[in-house]
Formats: sequence, C-alpha cells, structure tokens
Amino acid sequence: MALKLTEGEIKKRLIRLRNLEQLHLAQLKRNERLLEDNRKLTERVASLEARDREKDTLIAELKLQLEELKRMIFGRRGKKQQWLEDEDDDTTEEPRPRVPRTPDSYHRTLPKDKNVTHTEHHGIDACPDCSTPLEKIETRTFYEEDIVLPDTATVPLKTVAKHEVERGWCRQCRAWRKAIPLPSAAVVLGKRVRLYICYLAILIRLSFSQVRTLLTTTYNFQVSEGEIASILGKEARTLRPEYEALKDRIRQQKGVHYDETVYKVVKEAQGNYAWVMTGTETNDAVFACGRSRGKGVAEELRSIADHVGITDGYGAYKNMFTRHALCWAHPHRKLRDLAGSEALSLESRAHCKDVFRSFAALYAEVEHARQRSFDALEREEAAIRLGVTFDAVTAVHPSDMPQLARIKTHLREEKRHYFTCILENGIPADNNKAERALRHLVIKRKTSFGSKTKRGAEAVSILTSVILSLWWRKPTHFFTELLALRGV
Repeated sequence: MALKLTEGEIKKRLIRLRNLEQLHLAQLKRNERLLEDNRKLTERVASLEARDREKDTLIAELKLQLEELKRMIFGRRGKKQQWLEDEDDDTTEEPRPRVPRTPDSYHRTLPKDKNVTHTEHHGIDACPDCSTPLEKIETRTFYEEDIVLPDTATVPLKTVAKHEVERGWCRQCRAWRKAIPLPSAAVVLGKRVRLYICYLAILIRLSFSQVRTLLTTTYNFQVSEGEIASILGKEARTLRPEYEALKDRIRQQKGVHYDETVYKVVKEAQGNYAWVMTGTETNDAVFACGRSRGKGVAEELRSIADHVGITDGYGAYKNMFTRHALCWAHPHRKLRDLAGSEALSLESRAHCKDVFRSFAALYAEVEHARQRSFDALEREEAAIRLGVTFDAVTAVHPSDMPQLARIKTHLREEKRHYFTCILENGIPADNNKAERALRHLVIKRKTSFGSKTKRGAEAVSILTSVILSLWWRKPTHFFTELLALRGV
C-alpha cells in the first residue's frame, strides 16, 4: 500500500526541491565561471610559457654575444677547449713522431771566417799555480759574439757630411747654376736615416716617441715627432710607384685574398677601416687604411681584374667576383665556439657538438681533395660527392638554435662558393693568409691607435704595403733592397 504524504511533508519536499533547483542553477553558473576562468588561465599559462621560451632564447643569445665580446676583448683561451681535448684523446690516429734533436742543435752556429772581426790570442807558458813550464801546448778556439754599444763605439755611428756646393752665374741663361740641387734647409736628414725611421715605425711597429728614444740612445740622433711624420709622408710619396706596381702584380694572380679590420683615423677620415689584398702565389700584400667598410673599397682594390676572390663571407663581397671562394675556416670556428659555449643548455650543446664534428670531418675531406693533383673531372666528382654530405650537415633540424640555424642558412645559400676551392686549381679553402697579413697592422694599431689624418693613413698604407712585402720576400738583404727600390 502506497505511503500517503501529509500536507506538511509535501510542503517540505517542495521547498527542498525548489532549493535544489536554485542551487543547481547557481552551480551551473559557477561552473561556467570556473570553466571561463580555467580557459583564461590556460591561455595565460600558454602565453607565459611562450614568453619564457622567448626569454630563454634571448638569454642564450645574449650569453653567446657576451662570450663573443669577451673573446674580442680578452682573446681566446690559450688552451684548446676541454671537450676538444677529450675528443682528441679518443682518436685512433697515432701522434706525429717527434724528431730527436742532436746536441749541436742546442748550440749557436759557428760563424764563418769572413764574419770574424778580430782575433784575440791568449797564451800560457807556465802553470799559474806552481810556475812549472807547460808541455804539449795546444790551442783551442771559441767564438764570442757581441755588439758595439753606442757610447763605447770607436767609430761614430752617426755620420755628418758637409757638402760644399759651387755655383756660378751663367750670362747666357742669366741664372745661377749649381753643381747639385740645394735643399731648402741648411741641415737635412740623409736617405738612410729616413728609411730607418720607416723601418722602425712600420716593420718594428714603434710609436713616434719610441722611434725618437731609440735614435737618441743608439745613434745620438735628435729628431722630432713632426720630422718623423714628415719623413713618413715624403717616403710614402717616393714609394707610391712601387705601391701601384704591387697592386698590379697581385691582381694578375690566380686567386686573391681580401679582408678588412678596424683602423681609426681622427680627422678627415673616409672611414675607420683598413683593407688588405694579398695573392695566392706570392707574399706581397697591399693595404688601404682609413677607408670605409663599403663595397667600393674592395672594388677599387680589385679594379678590372678577373681573379678568384677569396673572402670570409662579408656581405660587401657578394656578387663582386665571377669566381668567388668562401672561407671554410670561418664557419668552422663559429661552430666550434657554439659547441664549446657554456651559455647553452646541455641538450643544445650536445647537438652543436654533433654538427661541429660533422662539419669538421667534411672540412678535412675538402682539404684532402683540394691537395691532390688537379684533374678537372676528378674534382667535379669530388665536389658532387662532398656536396651531398654538405647538404646533410647543413639540413634544418628541430634542435637547431637561432645562431646555429643562421650559420646553416648561410652555408646553404652560398654552397657553390664553398666548393670553388675544389673546382679551381691552386685556390685555398680558407682566408687565413689575409688574416695573417692584417695581424701586423692590427698590432701596430694597438700601439699607435691608428692615424691622426687621412694623409697619415695614406702614408701608412703605402709604407706598410711596400716594406712588409719586401720583408716577407727578402728579409736577408732588406735594407739593400729597400734602398734599391727607392732608387738610391
């Protein structure tokens, strides 16, 4: 039998149902608000995570830039990076055998008889202790090499020539005629000291004050900084024909290296950079200081020559050569620095190491193929075969960080220029020769802080080109050759 509810119970249950319906509606609204809040929070979390990823990427880039700035300011570490040392320990290649040195190699070379300036005989007849006459007397010879100090020299190191020049009046020409041209001043500097000042300032890289000090202490020769600047300018004008001849000789070579570096000029500067152009066949080099970093300077150095241009990938060289060879050493160094960077995460660093190892192995194969005897067909086959490996090494990978992606993109875009060294005979795979040529000027820049004027930078360009080229070509008879080059 069904339970019959009382009027009061029915009212209670109706009230409870009405309350439940109200609570249900309130809960539905609350759930909608919570769902909306959850959606907004999810979107915010995703946004914050994206921002965190961007910050992590930016922080990694800034750390890499900071590392690069530290290398620029403080230089690279003297030792090879530890991870490279560990890899070298795992290689199976046998170390290069060390050539044993002979005992004579630790001693100075015996001078030739023509180089002996004087002989001193040291005789002995009796024992210095007991005065007993000595028997079986024999002579032993040794050589003592020394120099003559300036204030102990018997012959003056500084020469002063007094010129007495006769002149007379010519009635026919109605002019004074002289035996030799007279200078504008009563005391002038000789050609040898002028060239020696150029040697000290350019090849030895001394500052003007250091040149003055050396000439004073060594030769008792007084010269002012203004005279030094004037001498450098005059000698540069005298050697300009050889400077232009150097350009022509370099341009005619099969391949020519180009590079640039910072070189400050205080006044009247066209720019604050120095350029170098050096060929693959000789050690001659041409410098252009106080110029801009624009493409026009490189085109001026190249002129109308059609040689293979070897560069580091700087954008100014793009589309400048019909045959362009890019330096493998530059991306190799960039990948090595990335692989050893402490600013990267362990995962990114491991990936960069893998890419570096692959590129280094490819670089070694390119060098091996390039050093073999030249055969056009074999070189083309080698370029095709190595090109496949090149494509695999530079392919896009999900783990590529922005810096690595940029390097790979550049390599892919300029692929054909990286294989010019294989397809052309006698073309190196790097631009190291230009960097070595610039090193001398970079060290001089650090001691002299560049040039004051455009004219001074032009003088440095000419003198550095002529003097360094001659020194690298004939260091043994340098001064004799320099005097002959000057037309003395």
